[in-house]
Amino acid sequence: MNARFFSDDIPHNLGIGDVSISVSVEYDDDTGRKLLFGDGEIFAVKGEKAVPKIQAAALLSPDKGTFRIGIRLSDYVDGHSVRVRWFAYKPTRDTAQLRYKDNIVIRISPDIQKLKPLERVRFMAEVSGTEDKTVTWSVSDPEGGSIDENGLYQAPSVEGTYEVIACSNADGVTRTSAFVLVEE
Repeated sequence: MNARFFSDDIPHNLGIGDVSISVSVEYDDDTGRKLLFGDGEIFAVKGEKAVPKIQAAALLSPDKGTFRIGIRLSDYVDGHSVRVRWFAYKPTRDTAQLRYKDNIVIRISPDIQKLKPLERVRFMAEVSGTEDKTVTWSVSDPEGGSIDENGLYQAPSVEGTYEVIACSNADGVTRTSAFVLVEE
């Protein structure tokens, strides 16, 4: 038989670069649904329903973020279609940078500051776990004073407790807070 079939490009949605792709052939036997990875001949047993004689492979295009699936039917296959399942994931070496970002830590000093209304203080952010040491400063309460890109905070004229936030520019997610107690 030796019929070959190929898919169009399939986006794996894991971004540009190397990914690992596993391809399986789905079939049913007397005990239920099965997914076959690799060479089904290994599981062939005399007197039992044959495992489909189908080979499946994936061809990755790392620069495009896509892959193609090819199958070869080595023998007659029951039915009119073959169901192929694929699973894609980033290899460990490519996720090292992502894991590095997972370890981003920000420390703000001072972490708690008492100020009088309209007083100023400079906050400093120490960032570890990434090469990008910059942060974006903000104040959680719109009426809680102001802070510039260099960490210079000015308290509002209204007494209260306000939160100052430093967010890592490396991932835009990691953040930490300091608190300002404004009172006369």
